[in-house]
Amino acid sequence: MIVTTTKMTHYIRGASDEISGNVMAIYKDQQVSEQPVYGSSRVGLFKRSIQPEGQPAANQPQAGELALGHRQYELSNHLGADA
Repeated sequence: MIVTTTKMTHYIRGASDEISGNVMAIYKDQQVSEQPVYGSSRVGLFKRSIQPEGQPAANQPQAGELALGHRQYELSNHLGADA
């Protein structure tokens, strides 16, 4: 018996239009895995840890708790060049 698994990645874009709209969320296998952080432009990325189905979520924050280490910020100078 051959068992195949298909992994799907969906990119949800902003409302400006389908092609040039900013990516608002990235879903992997029906779970949000990444969410870009925007100000006047993109300033960083929030990554969520994805647990395989049926396994307990390890180190997941409870209500009112803050998880550290899931955010990545991008620095740029006044000319827009990445620092």
